[in-house]
Amino acid sequence: MKEIKNMPCNKTIDNSLLLLFEGYPFIQNRCKKYKTDIFETRLLGKKVICMSGAEAAKTFYNDSHFIRKNVAPKRVQKTLFGEHGVQSLDDGDHKDRKEMFMSIMNYESLKTLIQYTREQWEMNTKKWSNKDIVLFDEVQIIMCQVACKWAGIPLRSNEIIRRTNDLGLMGLVG
Repeated sequence: MKEIKNMPCNKTIDNSLLLLFEGYPFIQNRCKKYKTDIFETRLLGKKVICMSGAEAAKTFYNDSHFIRKNVAPKRVQKTLFGEHGVQSLDDGDHKDRKEMFMSIMNYESLKTLIQYTREQWEMNTKKWSNKDIVLFDEVQIIMCQVACKWAGIPLRSNEIIRRTNDLGLMGLVG
């Protein structure tokens, strides 16, 4: 990455609440404001450098710059990533797991995912006519059905609600 001279600095005491409020657009909003891809701010009382753009992505994905192991709290690993998930692996283990995942992220596989999604929407929406529904709950069911079918996980009709609730509690559906 090229040397940064006169990096913009967000001159507030702390931006943690703004980050929480804005979510993902937080960095992009400031990059636009400062007309740069990099700036300094404070989060949780600590100095933080925020980056965006192609160079930032190259830096982020360069394994020699970062470690993943033991970074996420155990409760996050147990509920969101899974223990020993790709997000907590380094070096060869990370590379192997990532390659395994990326091997299914190809045109044909994604085309199949789209087809499964279309089929589930069509099947489920037929059941909704003349019926009051909670769209959020119904979409969680659809996403669970699609994910299980695409991953090759059998899902019996009497398991759908339980599996949907399990995935929803982990933040993976909906």
